[in-house]
Amino acid sequence: MGFRVGMTYDVKSQLPLRPEDPLDLNAEFDNDETINVIEQAIRSANHEVLRIGNARQLLERLSTRRREVDIVFNIAEGEEGRNRESQVPILLEMMQIPYVGADGLTLGLTLDKVLTKKVLIAEGIPTPRFCEVHDPQALWQIPLAFPLIVKLRYEGSSKWVSDRSLINAPEE
Repeated sequence: MGFRVGMTYDVKSQLPLRPEDPLDLNAEFDNDETINVIEQAIRSANHEVLRIGNARQLLERLSTRRREVDIVFNIAEGEEGRNRESQVPILLEMMQIPYVGADGLTLGLTLDKVLTKKVLIAEGIPTPRFCEVHDPQALWQIPLAFPLIVKLRYEGSSKWVSDRSLINAPEE
């Protein structure tokens, strides 16, 4: 047998939508079928798979201070907060458990569109102009030409992006 591979993930079935929730609330989460396919792929390489689940489930397992896995395959998104994608990698680093995927700093930075843009600009990497707007009334004063794409600062996977995200004038 190869490695004992832990899998960390968030699945849509663990966060069912309530009637008042936006339809894409858990858009970043995976389907159970995706987790099954990944597990089968890892098993086909002659590795043992231990499903861990989300960050809270990882915390519960880590509280035993037992190291159950050799490495973790992390695709967890996290449920809340601007550092949600960083939660699993940071916990794994604290416990000195190797993992596949980006580290906590990278995930935290790339989820924040404004910080990502600033780093790209500082490094001379071409990126479209942008501005951050806290007050919708300030759209009348932005230094960019229309049309624009409006997106939330800390969301990924095109979450909350719709036809209404393309605006051609401030009143939109």
